[in-house]
Amino acid sequence: FKSGSAGWTQISTPGSGGITSGRTIRAVSHGVGVSPVDLQHIAAAGNGGYLLLTTNGGTLWTEKFLGAEPGTAGLVPGWQGYNANIAWANNSILYVCSESPLTGAVRVAKSTDGGTTWTGANGNGSGALPDIPVTKLAVDPGDSTGSTVYAATWLGVYKTSDGGASWSIFGTGLPQGRAT
Repeated sequence: FKSGSAGWTQISTPGSGGITSGRTIRAVSHGVGVSPVDLQHIAAAGNGGYLLLTTNGGTLWTEKFLGAEPGTAGLVPGWQGYNANIAWANNSILYVCSESPLTGAVRVAKSTDGGTTWTGANGNGSGALPDIPVTKLAVDPGDSTGSTVYAATWLGVYKTSDGGASWSIFGTGLPQGRAT
């Protein structure tokens, strides 16, 4: 649904507009993301590891399965679903996070072409996110490159300034606790 002068208007219906019958938006508190540039670019965390994307305010939707279909590597190798939140930097760059409880899962993915292609953005080595669920992402609106992102995890808030190539704990002296 989106708000207008006459109230709320439904912008999607499973089984039409590119959304598979039975597809639902995951019941998480931050499951919908809207571009800060316009209200036409919307993404929703769908059930079963699917991401629902529209660039025209909900007239037509595209479903993206970030995980691996049997026998394939998937759009994001290591993605296990449990999509939780979408954060847009602009109409091209967007991030999605996962609350997957599975060990070794990729929990942040990034697209730089409006959601057509995706890569993992967990970082690596000492610059990797901890192997725990990520519940929410926020892109820093003061960074015009869309590379500064904050991730709320079960062990506190982490920050990247390079689009997810490396992460570090955010804040000095803050307790490490569940952030939502």
